[in-house]
Amino acid sequence: MNLYRKAKLAVKFRKAGEGHVLSESSSSQTQSQPNVPQQPRRAPTSDAQRAGQAAIARFQQQEKQPKRPHSATTTWKSRSNEPASKLDDGPGVNASKLRSEVEAEFIRESGACGSGEQQNFEKEVVHQDSAPILAVAGVFFICPFCSVSYVRQDIRAHMDDCLKESYKSDQILTPVNMIRSLNKDQSKVDGCVDVLCRYLDNILKNPDESKYRRIKQGNKVFQERVKPVKGSIEFLLACGFSEQPLPDNPGEMCFIIEEGATDVTEKLNIMKEILVATETCKPKLDRSLRVLKPSSSNSETVQLPEGFFDLSSDEVKKMQTERLVEVDRNSQLRTRAMREREEKNPARIYRFTLLRVKFPDGHILQGTFNAREKCQSLENFVREQLQNDWLPFVLSEPGGGILTHEESSFEELGLVPAAILHFNWDTAVLADLEASGKSMETNYLKVELLENIS
Repeated sequence: MNLYRKAKLAVKFRKAGEGHVLSESSSSQTQSQPNVPQQPRRAPTSDAQRAGQAAIARFQQQEKQPKRPHSATTTWKSRSNEPASKLDDGPGVNASKLRSEVEAEFIRESGACGSGEQQNFEKEVVHQDSAPILAVAGVFFICPFCSVSYVRQDIRAHMDDCLKESYKSDQILTPVNMIRSLNKDQSKVDGCVDVLCRYLDNILKNPDESKYRRIKQGNKVFQERVKPVKGSIEFLLACGFSEQPLPDNPGEMCFIIEEGATDVTEKLNIMKEILVATETCKPKLDRSLRVLKPSSSNSETVQLPEGFFDLSSDEVKKMQTERLVEVDRNSQLRTRAMREREEKNPARIYRFTLLRVKFPDGHILQGTFNAREKCQSLENFVREQLQNDWLPFVLSEPGGGILTHEESSFEELGLVPAAILHFNWDTAVLADLEASGKSMETNYLKVELLENIS
């Protein structure tokens, strides 16, 4: 034990430094130190001043927010009413004191710059771009009833207003379009159509039965399967029903076809045929066709709006389900082939993609596509804009691979949320033209497209 004690004492003495005589005065110690001339402080740079301002701002922000206790067993209570001197910024550090020291140091260093430089620093403003330049304004859809393009978030509301306006002049076909096109849940639409056809069949098969000419609004089937569907009430009115109170119960409303109404059978047959034959009219994706100049296409970057990344509620639920499946899959052993197959199908979902096709003359053709569309749609889109649309061509990726998977989707090929492809005429066609002594025209796109480049 004595050996260990001596070793500890030796370590302590070495840490204490060199010794001195007790009778030696403190003045002699200070005189023994060499006199080093003190250099004047240099003025802080603009970067140092900005750093000081940022530090002060952080300390001020930390003082406003209550801090959580470091102990996991301590209950956290708001201390916003306590004085700033009691708010700690961690163990052993006083935020208020530290902030005041930094602020005093910053003011002291700023004072060495002179009053003129300090005033310029206070007026200095860093200007930044307010928003990036987007490659496309957004995702637009074309209304199937008026062919007007609207942004994705407003297309449904516009279709509703469009059909309501059309109902004023066409009360036969418009209610059917309302049923088919204004309701998102297809199962509810099918259920409503089934009940409406049953109403009409009962009247057609039993024209003399008065009970089939009445539809009680308090009926459970009507309340659950007909009334919630948009356009169902307008359809009943178009069939000849009128809203009236029940003869035997005036307190309850119903839809009634009067027994003396003429041509009821013919009208109901026509309305049933229209209801069954009409298909859903969905808004069509607007390609947002755009042609970029050779000079501007090189400098412009592809920056997409938020509409390209917004997901519907069904897609969010699908992603959550896939994540739960992935967690369960990761807990199991998998082969290399299984892992490679999963990597080809990423969990991230993109609804749309912005595709650009670059031509040899430098022009770029741009369009918006659904991520699950087939590659054939891109080829059709490009062919419609060509001056010589009868000649075969090829589209290649930047790496050199030719796009030949016509039945594959853009999502499967990884061309989402944006991609650039290169256009070239088919090599066999070029060889035939060279052999015949002819040459291709320098303009690839239609003249009207090149004239309308902004």
